[in-house]
Amino acid sequence: MQKEDSKNKHVLPCKIDEYYINTPTVNARKIVERLLLGVPSQYLEGLGAVVLCDTASFKKNYGDKEKLSISRYIRAKGGECLPWIEILIDRIFAGFPTHVLRISFITDLILSDHLYHEIGHHIHKPQKLNDKESEAIAEKWRKKLQKQYLIRKYWYMVIPLALIFLPFERQIRKFRESKKSNIT
Repeated sequence: MQKEDSKNKHVLPCKIDEYYINTPTVNARKIVERLLLGVPSQYLEGLGAVVLCDTASFKKNYGDKEKLSISRYIRAKGGECLPWIEILIDRIFAGFPTHVLRISFITDLILSDHLYHEIGHHIHKPQKLNDKESEAIAEKWRKKLQKQYLIRKYWYMVIPLALIFLPFERQIRKFRESKKSNIT
């Protein structure tokens, strides 16, 4: 399943579906397209879709029977469909001021935390791992893919920002962990 972006003639490795009851404050499709195009294609082979939605549409579709998390990787079951990634856009960008979300570097950084983590699960889907091992491997892939993407796309900003944020690394890590565990 490949989709072609008519402007840039880039081939996306999977389709992007969007389901919103409340329109997000960012153009999530555009951000996900940029991030997917930054991942080597061999890592995305067999991924069917990235599904973007808001909390209201998620609850409407699944009800209260499904655990509500910011993002998740859904494995294919019995060959009936390809695996996919679901991301709750409103929860990822909750708490960020609208003017901050106009900066593509920031939106790329925020969304890549979740998308690349879930792609890490997709890369290691054939392996039988316990939850702790699976999460650790997905995090390693997130870091690797995110670093490659940011250096390639924002090479002129990486070193100055790293020097600025280095003293705050512990606080940033705690913030990321709190966003990931923020489940209602």
